[in-house]
Amino acid sequence: MHFQTWKYFARMRNELMGYLKQPTNTFSGLPKSNESSFITCVHIRRTDFVNTGFHVPDYDFIIGALRFVEEKERREPNVKMSHVFFSDDIEYVKSLWNVTFVLKNGIQKSLQNDSYISQDDATDSILYASRHCDVVYFTAPHSTFGWWMGYLSKGNQVYYTDIKFVQDNSIPGGQFNPDDYYPPHWTPVKYEGPDNATVIESLK
Repeated sequence: MHFQTWKYFARMRNELMGYLKQPTNTFSGLPKSNESSFITCVHIRRTDFVNTGFHVPDYDFIIGALRFVEEKERREPNVKMSHVFFSDDIEYVKSLWNVTFVLKNGIQKSLQNDSYISQDDATDSILYASRHCDVVYFTAPHSTFGWWMGYLSKGNQVYYTDIKFVQDNSIPGGQFNPDDYYPPHWTPVKYEGPDNATVIESLK
């Protein structure tokens, strides 16, 4: 059976957050979350998941999901919205920076203009998330690190690729219950349909 579940420590999130140490890293190369700065943290895990049965979303899905999250979380015009990427495949992340997409309100977004790549280790990445990630989107639905980044993030607002609508064969059938793994207030996303590349919220 799959034993990782939020239900083991339901209502203990604030207590767990209190156990995190104070960072010595000033994160000088990354944006800081405050009243005029809103940060979406994106975790992309690839290298050890490709061709192993763990689902790794494709390029188009990631871009569509980023557009969806941006539209859902859009703030007032005076609030700067930035993306911070965390990944084990930095070159792949850089390939996303050439993308420009248009939001429903007509605003044009260029990832290259508002994105950063974290070079920090795992510990500092979690500490950064706990203080500066207003939103987290983790692309690989089975990423344990992405899960914890979301769970311990400042905003506690998390989006993830819906594992029910992808080919993920890493855990034998019947031994994984998504409702046990993902907290109920997190938002799963999926393609709208087999011939529709629009990314939408997946109803639970």
